[in-house]
Amino acid sequence: MDEKEKIISAAGKVIRNTTALIIGTILNKICSLFFFILVAKYFGDIGFGKYSFAISFTALFMVLGDIGLSTFAIKEVAKNKNLAGKYLGDIAILKTILSFITLGIIFIAINLLNYPAETRNVVYIIGISVFFNSISMSVRWIFQAFQKMEYEALINLAQGMLLLGFGLLALYIGSGLMGLAFAHMFTNIVSFCLSFVITNKKFVKPILGIDWNFWKYLIKSAYPIGLMAIFSVVYLNVDTILLSLIKGDAHVGWYNAGYKLMGVLRMIFSLFVVALFPVMADSYKFSKESLEKILRKAMQYSLLLVLPIGIAGVILSDRIIMLIWGEAFSQAVLSLQILIWAGILCLFAMMGGYCLIAIDKQKISTYITAAAAITNIILNLLLIPRFSHIGASISITVTEFMVAFVAFFYVCKNLKIRFFFKEDFKILTASLLTGGFIWYLRDYNLYLSIVLFACLYIIILIRSKVVTGEDLRLLKQIFSYQKPI
Repeated sequence: MDEKEKIISAAGKVIRNTTALIIGTILNKICSLFFFILVAKYFGDIGFGKYSFAISFTALFMVLGDIGLSTFAIKEVAKNKNLAGKYLGDIAILKTILSFITLGIIFIAINLLNYPAETRNVVYIIGISVFFNSISMSVRWIFQAFQKMEYEALINLAQGMLLLGFGLLALYIGSGLMGLAFAHMFTNIVSFCLSFVITNKKFVKPILGIDWNFWKYLIKSAYPIGLMAIFSVVYLNVDTILLSLIKGDAHVGWYNAGYKLMGVLRMIFSLFVVALFPVMADSYKFSKESLEKILRKAMQYSLLLVLPIGIAGVILSDRIIMLIWGEAFSQAVLSLQILIWAGILCLFAMMGGYCLIAIDKQKISTYITAAAAITNIILNLLLIPRFSHIGASISITVTEFMVAFVAFFYVCKNLKIRFFFKEDFKILTASLLTGGFIWYLRDYNLYLSIVLFACLYIIILIRSKVVTGEDLRLLKQIFSYQKPI
């Protein structure tokens, strides 16, 4: 198989897997977003702030239940599928033990803080919910390793629908914030059961047993990735926790109105990187040149997508906030305008970080995320007391920029490649031109403005030859290509 066929096949895997993930996860995020809108509408900015704090607080600790095991397993099993049963069994047992320990830490930590009983109780239930999600993920990594993302998409869809359904039931019977917390817990219990059934029926049965030497190998090999995940979760959640401690629940609510919308973008972008990761690891076995070409195309198509989203999001942010959250969250407009760029920068930060893992440079990625966590904590402590949720938005955006820049600096250094070409400037020009158009139409119908914006952007890309006939033919080959690499 020649180099072009390898690239087409690899790109086909990425796009098909990303498409499956996007469909399931978009539906999941739509359901989840409706769920959080219900929380905001029924309980206001203060109640929404309490609930958002509980989510961030538990997420801050539950990453300890993985320590990088799933990501390491994806990389190893993607290279050798015969290892799947062994990795599956040992990681499932190890992660269950770690998740139990972490759940105890959550219960102790929230009691050490002087929060009211309602907040503590919500944290307890959300903690149990995240525990079940953690042990569910101890087998779900197998879908990525085998590049069968349709199963991940199925579980994502089920989670979103169940959360919304249980949430509506909780509001109907008037069970308050605790009822919504239980909705999270029941959703993740069902997801946990579904994950194990699919893994056993469609993939391999886990080889259960306690192999101390293999556990030591797993922990030793995965801990750089685990540290990276821990630092990443810190810098993604510490802003909400510090806002809660310094400014109170209402400010947390305003910040998370923008942050939840940015989180939808972050999740969609992460799906692309998750699908790209095993392909990067697999391509690196052939040559650096193969990985370089795949990564370069991924960068170009990412810019095509995210730049217009950022520009349109800034211009239309006030109407988006009013439409989704309502007048009570008007303070979130400026926050969203800043956070949307954090979501975009996150795509490139993740892409660079996962590329470093794929080329066995986990420690560099760990150092980057450690620096990011420290930077974000310092910026939040400096900016939140003076600028509240706006300061938190600035902090996370600056941090994401730092991570993306440094990660790609080391990717370029290790692979001896460069990424910036004249096509990137054409994409920027096309985005700015269509941004001017959307600015002119900002007071007209929101949906019509977005459709016209997208159409004009595509026309400019084609006319300026950023998207060429060769690209279209490549995409056609990618979607129809069935040969394995």
